[in-house]
Amino acid sequence: SGSPVGTPWCYYPTESGFTVQSTGTNSFVLAAKTKNPFGDNISPLNVKYSTNGATLLLTIGNDDRYVPPVNIPKKPSTSTESLKFTSGTIGSSDIFSFKVTRASTGIALWDTSIGGMQFADKFIQIGTYLPTKNIFGFGDHIHKKMKVSSKGSLCVRMS
Repeated sequence: SGSPVGTPWCYYPTESGFTVQSTGTNSFVLAAKTKNPFGDNISPLNVKYSTNGATLLLTIGNDDRYVPPVNIPKKPSTSTESLKFTSGTIGSSDIFSFKVTRASTGIALWDTSIGGMQFADKFIQIGTYLPTKNIFGFGDHIHKKMKVSSKGSLCVRMS
């Protein structure tokens, strides 16, 4: 197929994804830069984040997106650990990426600078570098075991 040996089948080029149209307080409006092979990417696409104590809430999608009716407690976390959200671009491109890190150590827990974000109505993919080899049950993908086998990165698909 022309891809280097060992390239995951879910790989999308780094330059695929979204660019920033505008920014607000803890929010971004993104525009799709590339086509999604599984339907049109939602564009514009809203990204918002907020904190409640040590809890970080990240919302990707527009206000009319379906939200499962699950009663999640909204009390502030009492953890002494907190998370930090930072946004950026991938390399010298204008493709949006974000990173969630532990405030105390700076260790990245979620780093999307690998690229390849796709966000269609029925197909969502967010590529991420992984902070550990011990990842379990993350996204909709095919694995024979609960532990996700990876080599430092993962293409997370949700449909």
